Amino acid sequence: MRHLIGESELKAMKPNAVLVNASRGPVVDESALVRHLKMHLGFRAGLDVYEDEPRLAEGLRSCSNALLMPHIGSATHWSREAMSVLAARNIIGVLQGWPRWNGSTYLPLLADDAPQATPSIINLPQ
Repeated sequence: MRHLIGESELKAMKPNAVLVNASRGPVVDESALVRHLKMHLGFRAGLDVYEDEPRLAEGLRSCSNALLMPHIGSATHWSREAMSVLAARNIIGVLQGWPRWNGSTYLPLLADDAPQATPSIINLPQ
């Protein structure tokens, strides 16, 4: 979804609100956010993802009321280990000819006794 948070949504927020986007960059209209941050210095924003990553909207970097993070929201030990395990299971699954995983969660694939299935997110139901 693009620009779920734009100029009208920003105007509807309290003057001292804090907007955090750690989901997907295009959810927030960054140009509208820059204008809002410059006009409302009590308003704050914390961003871990960006609309046109790795580029930032013009003026965003100079907004002192914005905290900009380098897309590290998933940088936990558990997340990175799980990503590694799933990547390895994808390789093994493809080489072994295992069927795609049809479960509703990937947690069973992280267990020591994981089912013989390929967990690729490409195989997620639409």
